[in-house]
Amino acid sequence: MVGWALLADTVPLHPLYALLFADTGLSETQISALFVVWAGIAIAAEVPSGVLADRFSRRGCLVAAGLFQAAGFAVWAVLPQFAGFAVGFVLWGLGGALVSGA
Repeated sequence: MVGWALLADTVPLHPLYALLFADTGLSETQISALFVVWAGIAIAAEVPSGVLADRFSRRGCLVAAGLFQAAGFAVWAVLPQFAGFAVGFVLWGLGGALVSGA
């Protein structure tokens, strides 16, 4: 799972996410807000995730990152609306920060 998550960060799929969100009926403002949530969480969790990786197991942080990111995509599938996408981005941002911190 972590390998796929790293691949997702290297392949420019972000425009496709915007199309997915637009297809579910979200406005441009809501789509922009989702990307702001994702970036804000990733930035805010960057230093704490590094501390976790230093204090505890780096491998554990990588496993947790994969679980967070998988849970984020699962939330997207179960709740394809603004709130579900926002929760998914929070989980994805936390997972990305854990990968970076480790």
